[in-house]
Amino acid sequence: MKIRGLLISVMMGASVVTGCQPWSGGASEPVQPVAPVATPAAPLPPARMNVAQPNDLIGSWQMVQLPPAFVQPSRPTSSFSNPWQWFIISPMDGTGVGRIGLVTRAEAPKVPVNDQILADAWAQAPMYDTYRMAGGVMSVTPVAVTGWSAQGTQTWRVYTVTNAGLMLGMQALPGDVLMTLTTPDNQPLYYRMLRRIPRVQQ
Repeated sequence: MKIRGLLISVMMGASVVTGCQPWSGGASEPVQPVAPVATPAAPLPPARMNVAQPNDLIGSWQMVQLPPAFVQPSRPTSSFSNPWQWFIISPMDGTGVGRIGLVTRAEAPKVPVNDQILADAWAQAPMYDTYRMAGGVMSVTPVAVTGWSAQGTQTWRVYTVTNAGLMLGMQALPGDVLMTLTTPDNQPLYYRMLRRIPRVQQ
């Protein structure tokens, strides 16, 4: 069932947004199309979201740095621990399987990242996972051997932001994506916020 106008405070409990001051976003700022607002003129309302549809996710994305309180896993060999992460999400093929390409760095890039730079960087060292998606639930199966691969298929609940507002201590923008890694009983383990990166005009 597609949920319209979903509030983050309803989805994950008021504790997700209550008491969080808007955060500047750290490493994500230099390459984001729109930088998060550190001190808004007025308190931000909670962001509103819809359950994501597969076509909402196709394209190139950068992970937005969230406040440390919302980054739970800490594994030295996991891509989750790197502050700079970009994703290329392909459409699902005829068998219902798509790919998520990953580029991850420990240090900031020296130039702003666009979709062509991301594609070139990924081509130098291709690393990807496969996914299936239905009903706003993305099942991701690791392909590369990483610290997280031992966990097997991951279940992510995926939402797209429809109205700008406060989400996980950040100013979310329309089109942003929230991915929530969950346990088998739907408890959140990890939050990932994505923002589209600029496209090179052909």
